[in-house]
Amino acid sequence: MNTFLHDVISSLYSQNYNLSKLTYVVPSRRVATFLNKTIAAFLEQPIFEPIVYSVEDFISHTAKVEIASDVDLLFDFYNSYLKIEGNNTADSLDEFITWAPTILKDFNEIDRFLVPPSDFFNYLGNLKELEQGHWSILEPKTEMIEKYLHFWKRLELYYSQFTKDCTINGIVYQGLAYRLAFAKAEYQSTQYSKETPIIFLGLNALNKAEEEIIKIFLDSNNAKIFYDSDLYFQENQYHEAGRFIRRYKSHWNYFEQHNLNITSNNFNAPKSINIIGTSGPIGMCQVAGKLINKLNLESINLDTTAIVLADEALLLPLLSAIPESAKHLNITMGLTLDKTPLASFFNQLIKLKVEATDQGFYYKNVIAVLESHFSSLLDQTAVKELMNTIHKENLVYIPFLEANQDTDNLYINQLRSEVITTTNLINYLSNISDALQSKLIENENKRLELEQLLGIHSVIEQIRSIIDVQSGITDLRTIQYLFKQFLPQKKLDFIGEPVKGLQVMGLLETRALDYENIIMLSVNEGILPAGKSTASYIPYDMKIKFGLPTYTDKDSVYAYHFIGYYNDAITLISYTTQKQIV
Repeated sequence: MNTFLHDVISSLYSQNYNLSKLTYVVPSRRVATFLNKTIAAFLEQPIFEPIVYSVEDFISHTAKVEIASDVDLLFDFYNSYLKIEGNNTADSLDEFITWAPTILKDFNEIDRFLVPPSDFFNYLGNLKELEQGHWSILEPKTEMIEKYLHFWKRLELYYSQFTKDCTINGIVYQGLAYRLAFAKAEYQSTQYSKETPIIFLGLNALNKAEEEIIKIFLDSNNAKIFYDSDLYFQENQYHEAGRFIRRYKSHWNYFEQHNLNITSNNFNAPKSINIIGTSGPIGMCQVAGKLINKLNLESINLDTTAIVLADEALLLPLLSAIPESAKHLNITMGLTLDKTPLASFFNQLIKLKVEATDQGFYYKNVIAVLESHFSSLLDQTAVKELMNTIHKENLVYIPFLEANQDTDNLYINQLRSEVITTTNLINYLSNISDALQSKLIENENKRLELEQLLGIHSVIEQIRSIIDVQSGITDLRTIQYLFKQFLPQKKLDFIGEPVKGLQVMGLLETRALDYENIIMLSVNEGILPAGKSTASYIPYDMKIKFGLPTYTDKDSVYAYHFIGYYNDAITLISYTTQKQIV
């Protein structure tokens, strides 16, 4: 089977380009590993690896900046916000954190699509006023109405001040990096030549900044572009999977003089597609394990087999289901901490304290913590006693314990102690983390859980350092929010051979890669495609007017990835028939 990467490199090789001297831009870092392997197959002697950028790395390289994390930017944004509002009228940091993350995402969206900020925010402010015209025109306006309209009218000032402060302090958020890259693209394009061009390959749904940057490089004649698609999608004017590439072909000046480089033309070829329904998510993982075992028995090469998880939360149950006969396994996606059972345990620990009332802890929150096997690991006897007490006495609220009241059961004492300040909450989490670490170290079979715990402990200490600096954080819910924000940023990387054996990956990691056998899990409505799930303050009609992406664009992206597997793969699809509970 000829892959997309093989076809691209073969084309470049036939044109006598020096493959090691070219620069490549690919959809993800994952593709870079397979690209290097493909290049090596065309060479007879060792060479230094060529320069390969993911799209995000290419933007950072072009802009000559490093992008700050969203959580760090949140506090920088708050400082900019205070400069506009002043301490008297501004929201507290705890209140600010409830709405600011969504605003930052919208700032990124505006900048990635090169929307003129002044036009956009003026339109948005006027639109919000008109939307509520039935009461916003009333005189006198209530305090709530005044505050509501004030927020939307001042949003441009927040954006301008934040962008200004970021520029002065050398801090760059993602959207600003795209604007800077666009501004520098013309100069950066001159760093390449016709003999050693930059090669864009496997890119599909580009934002406006990426489009304009790539167009500048192509118009300089120092770049080439290859699309991973099928001719069928280009000839069919209504097919979602080819929507973006058809638009580029019809609107880019480059394609008036150059052909569209698409190498695949086998969508209509016969396929083997098996659709398997299971009773639930765990059932899908078990079916996937049996299919892998069957492929092994039939001597199918697992190097050309991939399991694709549309829902990445299934990674851990899938790993338990993969048979031992699959000797080589590579997990390309890693495991983010928020997907781990230990993270769920600590989220329940925080929820227990955050939702406490004057009467004590709500029994359902207590039981959710006690039922975790990590609670049993810490003190099984005391956990059972408390569970029995709750059920026997039919308790609705479990009262607080005074400090050191129950010294015989330290873990239960910590659970039932009242937490008032954010520092108390962090100390509570840290103490339980230390106790759990001691238990896990005693058990050699708990190494994966121990790795998870080390990651969670680092998150706890990271939050501690933030509240030491940010004295305005006084609400326990803010700690809960920060904990949930930091967890996805911590990833446990699995050790494996990246180009050998069975590949387990997320949907977006499949871009520009080809496999003979694909087993896809969680092909469910609401997961594939994800639907209208993106949080934003920008109304749908405004997104249309200013060329921002909507859920229909997302549907086209999912169609490209999903239907694209039919090009050259025998596809085995597993989905759940379990009734969805809303």
